[in-house]
Amino acid sequence: MLSLIRTSQLALLTIALFTVQGVNAEIYRSVDANGNPVFSDTPSQGGVSVELQSTNTTPATPPRPRDTPAAQEVAPAASSLHLSSPRDGEVFANGRIGISVSATTNNPLKSGQRVRFSLNGKSLQNSQTLQLRIPLLPRGEHQIRAELLDADDAVMSQDTANITVYWPQNQAR
Repeated sequence: MLSLIRTSQLALLTIALFTVQGVNAEIYRSVDANGNPVFSDTPSQGGVSVELQSTNTTPATPPRPRDTPAAQEVAPAASSLHLSSPRDGEVFANGRIGISVSATTNNPLKSGQRVRFSLNGKSLQNSQTLQLRIPLLPRGEHQIRAELLDADDAVMSQDTANITVYWPQNQAR
């Protein structure tokens, strides 16, 4: 317990020494009767002058201002669209199981932009969703179109896939 108190006293004294150095006071080190080091600003018998290292006086770097949302670069709106599934010329062996339609854009859709999917000229979906499921397709040839629309319903980009659908022989209609 006694050594813990002396250790904490030594730590406090060391901290004090570093703060005293700022006023250019001379520091002396000696050893007491118990063999413990003693630091003081007054010389004592057997004490020696201690040369302390200079304190770091490098000025702090000023903080950089954070980017504000107005200063951040805004991502461009989607301007092109590609029908990724189905592929043009693809053949489906069973139109009864339906098909998945999906499109991709070069950038994310922004507010007001939409994708319109149509089958043989008839609109199926007009939303910000890039996927569509057509549950049942009659056999024959079909045209699937995806159009990227702006806020005024003007077509910005479009892609088309012509597909052929078959039905199993025993389920033909």
